[in-house]
Amino acid sequence: MLHITSNTRAVPPVEPLHPEFARALQILASIDVSYAEAWRLLRPVASRLDRPRPSYWHVRRVLEQERRRRERSRAQVEEVVSDLLAGLIPRV
Repeated sequence: MLHITSNTRAVPPVEPLHPEFARALQILASIDVSYAEAWRLLRPVASRLDRPRPSYWHVRRVLEQERRRRERSRAQVEEVVSDLLAGLIPRV
């Protein structure tokens, strides 16, 4: 059971990620850098945009999502290639 008291503060919603930060994180996810390194590598993007970098936790969440998406895509490609090599018609 959740108890709410007068000391409870609402957590502000996560600000949408600027498209350039999102693109940079897609690229960084593909080269498998650590979360901290990806966060540090966003400094030039932030400077160019004259905006603060997203938080470390936001970067981590985006990288995790992107890596899961890439893994699902990779698994689908491997399945199709496996079927082709076995002489089967690929599943769509």
